[in-house]
Amino acid sequence: MPCLNPDGTLTRVARDLLTALEPAPVPAPVLASATGLPLWRVRASLRELAGQDLVAASGPLSPGDDAPHVLTETGRQVLDLSRALDGED
Repeated sequence: MPCLNPDGTLTRVARDLLTALEPAPVPAPVLASATGLPLWRVRASLRELAGQDLVAASGPLSPGDDAPHVLTETGRQVLDLSRALDGED
């Protein structure tokens, strides 16, 4: 379940998660509740977004941990660009 479309734009799920992380760090269960996505999908998407340097855990992670995640500067730039491309600026 990629977070980026083939053309390099954000998928709807990725954009929803980045938007939810914009104001403050949020743990996966809270993101799932806020976005209406299943927790497993939020966790998988956060791993992928972290691999793209768009989000980062705001604390140390251990297996099964739901540490809050934060939007990185790169993530903020990609989200802003996505909004501009969609004419939301």
